[in-house]
Amino acid sequence: MNPDAPGTPSIPGTLAGSRLPIVVDVNLEPDLRCPPLGRAAAWDGVDATVGLVEAWRAGADDRRVTWLWRCDPQVGVVNGDPGWALDRWSDQIDAARGRGDTVGIHTHLWRWSEPIGAFVSDADNADWKTECVGRSVETFTRVAGAPPTVGQMGDAYMDAVILAAYLEHDLRIDLTVEPGAPARERMVHTEYVTGTMPDRRRSPRVPYHPRTNDPLRTARRRTGPLTMIPTTTAATPLVVDGVVVDPPGTAANFGVAPERFRHAVTTGLAASVRAGTPYVHVLARSDIGIDAALAQNAARNLEWLAGGMRGAADPWGGVEFVTPEQLLTRTTAG
Repeated sequence: MNPDAPGTPSIPGTLAGSRLPIVVDVNLEPDLRCPPLGRAAAWDGVDATVGLVEAWRAGADDRRVTWLWRCDPQVGVVNGDPGWALDRWSDQIDAARGRGDTVGIHTHLWRWSEPIGAFVSDADNADWKTECVGRSVETFTRVAGAPPTVGQMGDAYMDAVILAAYLEHDLRIDLTVEPGAPARERMVHTEYVTGTMPDRRRSPRVPYHPRTNDPLRTARRRTGPLTMIPTTTAATPLVVDGVVVDPPGTAANFGVAPERFRHAVTTGLAASVRAGTPYVHVLARSDIGIDAALAQNAARNLEWLAGGMRGAADPWGGVEFVTPEQLLTRTTAG
C-alpha cells in the first residue's frame, strides 16, 4: 500500500482550546558551533539560559518549555562522552520533567575531519545522518533514563534519510522544519559542509504528517506516528530603510532584536491562521545566556509573548505556553 495515497489527513485545522498555544523550545549545546579540540568544550550558556527562562516563568506554573539537548557524536569528540551534558545537568532535566516540560534531543551532523582539521557538517552522507540520530537516541536513553519522543535537527536539516531514522527510533514529534526558507549551502560561510540545506519554501506552516520520501511536504494520508511541528518563521520580508533585513523563512529566534522577532512571529502567525491552525513555535540556542544583548532581547521577547503580543492574540482569548504534545492535543479530530 502506498502511504502517500490520497486520503483524509488526521491533523485538521481547528483548535479545541480558546487560547493561542505557544511552544518555546531551547537548544542546549556547546557555546561554539565548532569547538576546538584539545580542551573540553564550554557550555557556559546553559546555566545562564536556564536561569533566564526560569526567571521569565517564575510564579507562572502554567508556562511549559521544551528543552532539547545535544548528545550526538560531536559532543563525544569535544567533551569525551556524547552524554556529558545530560549527566552534568541531570538535576535540571529531572526538574524540567517534574514541572511537566518536554525534554528531547537536538541533533547536529558535525563530523571531525582529520584531513581538514575541522568539523564538517556532513549532510551529504546518509550513513552519517543515520548514525547521528541513532547515537543521540541511544545516548539520551542511556543517560536520561527513557527514550526521547521529541527531536529537532540542527540547522533545520530534514530529509527522507533522517525521517527514516526518526521512525526507526520511534520519535513521535519533530520540531525541525523552518517553512519559507530557500535552499542554502551553509549557515555560516566559514564552516565546512557537504550537501545543502533543503528548500522549505513549500513546507507547511501547520502541524502535519510527513511524506516518507519528502518530509518537508504533507502526506495525503497519515504515514506513521510522527508529526512535524514547524517553527514559526517570517512569512514576508522585513524591510528596514529599503533593505531586506530578514527574508521569508527567517525563524522566530527569541534571542534576536525585538523588531525582528515580532515580525517573524506576527507574520508567521498570520500564515498559520490562513493555513487553518493558529499557533506559535519559537526557539533559541543556549548561547543567548552569555551574550548580554541577546539575553536582554530574549527577556523582552518572552515577556512580549506572555503579554499577548500587544493584541495579536486577542481573537484567541490570550496565550498559553504548551509542550509540543499539548499542542497536538489541542487540535480537534477531523
